[in-house]
Amino acid sequence: MPDPAVWYCIPSARADGGTLRLWKDRGYSIAVQRDPDAPRLSFGADYYWEHEWDGYPKAVNRLCREVLKEFPETLVCVTGGDDVEPDPTHDPRVIQGDFADHFKGTYGIFQPTGDEWSDSQGRIIERIAGSPWMGRDWILKSMGGNGPIFEGFNHYYEDEHLQEAAKMQGVFWQRSDIVQKHNHWTLDRSKGKPQRPAYLEKAQAMWDHDKRVFEQCKANGFKESMPL
Repeated sequence: MPDPAVWYCIPSARADGGTLRLWKDRGYSIAVQRDPDAPRLSFGADYYWEHEWDGYPKAVNRLCREVLKEFPETLVCVTGGDDVEPDPTHDPRVIQGDFADHFKGTYGIFQPTGDEWSDSQGRIIERIAGSPWMGRDWILKSMGGNGPIFEGFNHYYEDEHLQEAAKMQGVFWQRSDIVQKHNHWTLDRSKGKPQRPAYLEKAQAMWDHDKRVFEQCKANGFKESMPL
């Protein structure tokens, strides 16, 4: 029996899903949330959900839970964004097998760290779980059974929280040989100074809120992330 598909589960706002087609072409199954008035994708998503925007964590959690319910053989879901590319050389099912071997199961978070996007502190992806692989048991059990991502955030800090929460539980893994390139909007200088996409303006307005939530979780030892 072949290994079950690896699912890429994200909310998407970019025209025609941004990088989603790359993930599908690499052999991932695609689960996507789009606004009700967004144009449908020109290629078929394996799971398509229309929903008004209510924050990144809720969207990812909703998609992951639905995928596990509809496709119970699923072992791993990956998330990120429609500006993130899949690793161009590693087979997703091989990575999935490595994941299960490393964690001796599926309760864990794995973050590829080969993306070279850096700042003064080094590679950004080494400090956040920005495009994580999330095991089935983590999705079902973490965050008190409301996982895989803490829903107290709107858009920001959830990736730093996820990394710190998984590290606190001893179930966080990184590999620099796997590259999931993040084409962040700040890197696009094709038209001069980069411009924040309009759909991120509402998220930016919640930055201070998300920062306060993270600081509260950190002060509390990330206890909200513990399994059911």
